[in-house]
Amino acid sequence: MRVKFSKSEAGFTLVELLIVVAIIGILASIAIPQLASYRVRSFNAMTHTDVRHLLMTQTAFFIDFQVYGVSAQAANLAAFAGSTGGPGARVTGPAVLGAIPGITATNLGGNVCAMPLRLSNNVSMVATTAVGNLSVFTGVAKHLNGDTYFGVDSNTTTTFFDRVLGSESIPLAAGIEPPATNGDDFTGVIGPSGNAWRVR
Repeated sequence: MRVKFSKSEAGFTLVELLIVVAIIGILASIAIPQLASYRVRSFNAMTHTDVRHLLMTQTAFFIDFQVYGVSAQAANLAAFAGSTGGPGARVTGPAVLGAIPGITATNLGGNVCAMPLRLSNNVSMVATTAVGNLSVFTGVAKHLNGDTYFGVDSNTTTTFFDRVLGSESIPLAAGIEPPATNGDDFTGVIGPSGNAWRVR
C-alpha cells in the first residue's frame, strides 16, 4: 500500500540540502583559519608569560646570590653544575622527572647556586650571561608552535619580541639571544626575522 504525504509532511528537497551544506562550507572556510590564528596567538601569550617569569626568577636569583644564572637542565636542584658565565643551554618545559629546567651559577664564594624555572608545555628558553661577568644576562624564549620570539634583559624591565611568520614547528635555537652586556641588549639589535627586536 502506498502512503501519500501531504505538502506539510514532505521532507527537504535536494536543493535545500545543498544550500545548507554550501553555507556550512563557507562558514567553515572562514572559521578554520581564524582558529589556527587564535592557537598561534595563545602559544605566543604563553611564551610571553614564561619569559616574564624568567625575568622575575633571575631577579630573585640575583637578590639571593648576587649573580645571574644561565639556563640548564638537571635531574634535581642539587645536580646543577653551576656556571661562571657564557651561553646557557636550551631548556624546554614542562619539568619532568629527571629533567628540571632551571638557572644555575657559581657565585663569588665558589658556591653552586640553582633555582627552578617554570616553563609551559613546548616553550623553550635560553638564558645567557656574559663570560666571566654574572652581573648581566639576556634571555630568549619561543613556543614550538608559536611564531614569535620573546626576550628579556637584566638592564631593563621591558619585554622585547620578534615575530617570524612561518616559524611554527621550528624550535628555538640556542645562540640567537643577543650577548649580555652592561646596556640594553635588544634595542636596535637584529632578531631571528632579520628585523630589529621591538618593545612589547
